[in-house]
Amino acid sequence: MNSRQISVFNYLLEQNNYVTAKTISKEFNVTPKTIYIDINTLQKELAEYGLIVDKKTNCGILLVGTDEAKEKARSVINFSNDDSDDKGLDVESRRKQLFVDLVLFGNSLSLQKTAEHYYVSKSSILNDLEFLRKEFLRKYHVNIETDFDKKISLMGTEENIQLAIINAFISTIFKKEKEQAYLIFDKKLNLVISDMLDNSEIIDLNGFADYYRQALKITLFIFATRIENGFHIKEDEYYFLDDLDFMKNYPIAKSISDYFEEQLNIKCTSEDKMVLAKYLASYRIKSFKTNESDYKEVVDRIINSLEEIENICIKNREELTNQLLLHIPPMVLRLKNGIKIENPLLDEVKSRYLHLFTLSWYVLSTIETEYNISLTEDEISFIVIYFQMAINKSSNSHKILVVCPYGIVSSKYVVSQLKNVLPKYDDIQACGYEDLKNKKLDNLDLIVSTSSQKIDTSVPVVHVSPMLDSVDCAKIFDAYSKYVFLASSKIRRIFDQNNINIPLLSRYINKDNVFFKMDFHTKEDCLDFMIKKLEKDGVVKKGFRKSVYKRESIGSTVLENGIAIPHGMPAEVNKIGLVILTLKRPIKWSNNWVDMIFLMAVPEDKTNEFESMILELYGMISNIEVVEELKKFTSIDEFLLIIK
Repeated sequence: MNSRQISVFNYLLEQNNYVTAKTISKEFNVTPKTIYIDINTLQKELAEYGLIVDKKTNCGILLVGTDEAKEKARSVINFSNDDSDDKGLDVESRRKQLFVDLVLFGNSLSLQKTAEHYYVSKSSILNDLEFLRKEFLRKYHVNIETDFDKKISLMGTEENIQLAIINAFISTIFKKEKEQAYLIFDKKLNLVISDMLDNSEIIDLNGFADYYRQALKITLFIFATRIENGFHIKEDEYYFLDDLDFMKNYPIAKSISDYFEEQLNIKCTSEDKMVLAKYLASYRIKSFKTNESDYKEVVDRIINSLEEIENICIKNREELTNQLLLHIPPMVLRLKNGIKIENPLLDEVKSRYLHLFTLSWYVLSTIETEYNISLTEDEISFIVIYFQMAINKSSNSHKILVVCPYGIVSSKYVVSQLKNVLPKYDDIQACGYEDLKNKKLDNLDLIVSTSSQKIDTSVPVVHVSPMLDSVDCAKIFDAYSKYVFLASSKIRRIFDQNNINIPLLSRYINKDNVFFKMDFHTKEDCLDFMIKKLEKDGVVKKGFRKSVYKRESIGSTVLENGIAIPHGMPAEVNKIGLVILTLKRPIKWSNNWVDMIFLMAVPEDKTNEFESMILELYGMISNIEVVEELKKFTSIDEFLLIIK
């Protein structure tokens, strides 16, 4: 007997009357069918003790026998169970183990054999799989399917599967059992990753909070385990990219991958390394600094040359300087030692940023002279990414997507024509119509489509012919002027015309706390996300969350025009903080529909400022034109440019 069946036996020992299978199933969190399987097992096992498990229709189940027989069975069965190591797990433990077997290790499972393995019915296993799908997988577009042979399989892209596993380990399944979670992974893998994080010169974790260190550790465990088990990111998952910013971490990702190959004999593909670079970027991982003074002068010359040639002022110069100081020293070392690194997105970078790529050869020639090295296209392309991100923040560039039903080649013809007529730092991308379902559209400013087919998006769309004649160009210019060029200036004009001033709000609007076009479905999802941001930044105390929800239970915090302003108790606030969030589509908030939320946190000694902030907010959102324009924003930089 397994441990659950023994528990059912002990439960029946305590019953003086018949109990239904349904009642017992609720007691043990399994299906009635599983209980009937257990009862059949008990009947066979208990016969030798002179006990009968009596089943009566419409009455239930009762253990029948003398007190002496029951006591003898109790002592023998419970004693023999002390050292048992069976799979009669409780439902929570069983679901954890299923998640590990099916999702983490990617094992092929049979419904029948899995049910037998855990001593439960197939219905119980199907219920477990549905629970895992709803709780951990659905939000990442990963699904569990069973075919006609009752084989259980996982469906979804490898990156999404990894993200689902990482979220489950860090946030839910093993949140309170980190040491137990580490035991799941291979012992050698554990040693290699722990040693790398503790002693390695690959990444710098100085000053890294323990929570993020543990989260990074779990992420690396999952990344390496999936590769060990033969699962890699497919090339077509990275056919089209929205944002190249994370590629600044690619050299570090390559160093970690090389380390894994050396220590664990696992080989990462270029696409695997790109996903690892994304993970590192999300944790803001950096490489160890060399002596800054050795490179500071060269970096200053590079940025000065870029500003002079392009006739721009890099607004975030300090950020760009620090990024280049982290990237250039190891690059020089690589090139001096003949170590070549490939950028898997080289062609993408050259296609999207050809002007800047060409310019960078000239700007970076000072490095070749200073250190007697020869730059490669791959190394140049990494620095182009730094330059492009800095220029985007300084020149207010826009994102435009060209969509063609005939594929990427036709789209790129239109791109080449647009690059000749639109501002040079606008990011003009291309994709086929079929790729739209995998494309994030919310951060785009304009879509140019060579098809009359409707595109389901809130982003402005202009339809043109594939050959892009003069009439088409006029349509594009008109749409660009209306939706891109004049969009940000319109709200500034409304502010000026209506004498709207928000000096206090502007002071506390932080770029990292502004989120546009988020895909949340409930009020609770929004509040949890925003409160976590304030908690992470140390703005609020532990009790702030409870006070926000208490305020929501008292009465609605929804204002006119689909805006909510939730807030908590000042006593639970350390310093003034503000989180702004807009949604892709309105959600139900109390009895109203909301698609823009301002979460404010103000301490007790700043109540006067709270009143002023509320007045400024009311003055701004009471104007319906302002609200409509605010909800259109997809670029945080543009928003800050207007608000500040």
